[in-house]
Amino acid sequence: MDPAGKTVVGLAIMLFCLALATPALGEDSENSYTPLLSVPRVRNQCSMNHCWLMSWLGEREINQSPTLGNTALSAAFVFAHHLRDQIEERFSEKPLDIEEGGSYELAEELVETHGIVPEEAWQPTVPFSEWHERGLVAELNNTLSNWRGVYLSLDIPWERKKELREIYHAEAIAILNKFSGPLPTSFTYRGQITNPLAFAKQSGVLPQSPTRLIVRVRHPNAEIKKLLGKELSAKDVDHLKEFLDEQSWPLWKKRISAGKMTLVLDSAAGVVHALEERLESGKAAAIGLQLYDMDREEAVIGGNANTVGEKLWDSDRGHGVVIYGMSRKRSCVTGWRLLDSQGTQAGQEGSRHLTASFLKRAILSLALTGK
Repeated sequence: MDPAGKTVVGLAIMLFCLALATPALGEDSENSYTPLLSVPRVRNQCSMNHCWLMSWLGEREINQSPTLGNTALSAAFVFAHHLRDQIEERFSEKPLDIEEGGSYELAEELVETHGIVPEEAWQPTVPFSEWHERGLVAELNNTLSNWRGVYLSLDIPWERKKELREIYHAEAIAILNKFSGPLPTSFTYRGQITNPLAFAKQSGVLPQSPTRLIVRVRHPNAEIKKLLGKELSAKDVDHLKEFLDEQSWPLWKKRISAGKMTLVLDSAAGVVHALEERLESGKAAAIGLQLYDMDREEAVIGGNANTVGEKLWDSDRGHGVVIYGMSRKRSCVTGWRLLDSQGTQAGQEGSRHLTASFLKRAILSLALTGK
């Protein structure tokens, strides 16, 4: 073989090896990240739909590490209250199924309402990692299914329905208690007796300023284009409810009205720019990523809509993670350091490296908590 032929073959082999070594999901092989914030712990949601809660807690643990140290916040405590709230709602209104999914603003709302505890101060009866596998939500939904049959029956008198509602309601609470055990109303932390709400405030877990939620919009219609980059009022959110996920807009409207959050719709470039500024300020950020169907020309952040402006948000197709580092080449960001919630066996001991181009395509939302 002549020298030119050997060069071509050698180049082909080199390119083939490089292709084999390319990390999956747009992962970046660079390891020089600035800033690279410390991660107190890696969480594992164990196939549960808890990434929304895990990423919110992970961001809080990283950013509040000066006061928390290596204290791990209890996801089980927050989620148990989430389930209890849903049980109360289902038995006072229509008996819909219990849901495991949620959002950053829901996590914050739950902690504002019920507080939070350190894992060292309380452990559930059944380890939190086993709740899904051992069928907690399935048991709750089976009880709700039985109540739904009673609720919809035309042959059962209303007085009897009220009696059965109390029975099924007590059964649902008993199922939750079997997994969680009694939820603490006070506990000892660093030698001091405190309670969940006081701990959430004093530790800084609850932000002192409104959370800024920036939501990425694909192919906005003329109406949405006028709103890009602007803080939306509760009235704006109410006006846009036909475009929004029915789970998101009532909570957004409530929290904006209460001065607890601000909402901005923006392009991918706008969301990524805000993320860069967050990292440059020395703070981690919770983000939503779209991991499927990114090549489809959809008019949504991550949903199934095919019409421009039909929907702006669909949490069922997103994955919540924490960004806590970025790498640069000259003045351009080339990659991001990501904390997942799949345990230490995923990625590189629980973290992943994402290329800048992958994140720009995949980013759905950015939650900026605290100052």
